[in-house]
Amino acid sequence: MPPGGFNMADVFISSSVEDRLRVTAITKELEALGVTVWKDQDIRAGENWVETMDTALRDAKVMVLCITPRFLASDWCRMEIGVALSRAKAGEGRMMPVLLSDAPHSSLLERFQTLDARELPAQAIAANIKRALEADA
Repeated sequence: MPPGGFNMADVFISSSVEDRLRVTAITKELEALGVTVWKDQDIRAGENWVETMDTALRDAKVMVLCITPRFLASDWCRMEIGVALSRAKAGEGRMMPVLLSDAPHSSLLERFQTLDARELPAQAIAANIKRALEADA
C-alpha cells in the first residue's frame, strides 16, 4: 500500500451515510465483478481522513454519485459533487449519477445521463457501473 494507506481504486462511490445499506450491496456486487471500490471504511485509525478521501476522489476512474434526498441535503456530498463535476469537465474521469430514490432535481447534474436505479437490484447497478468503467479503458 502506498504511503498514507491509499490504494487507487477504479470507482469512488459518493453517498449519504444513511444510504449505506444499499450502497454496501452495490459495492459487494462491484467487487464480485473484479472492480476495485474505495470505501471510507478502509480509512485507518489516525489517518487524515479528509486527505485520504480527497485523494481517492481525485484518483478514481469513475465517480459514482448515489442520488437520494439525504445525499443532496449533505454538505459533504455536495462538495464531492463539485469535485466530480470538475474532474469530469476536465476529462479526468467519468461522473455517473445513480438515482437510488426519488429526489429533487439537481441542476448541477442535468448535463450528465443519470442511471435510474430506483427499481434495479444491486447486481444490475454494479453491471452498469462496470460498463462505464470499461468504456473509459
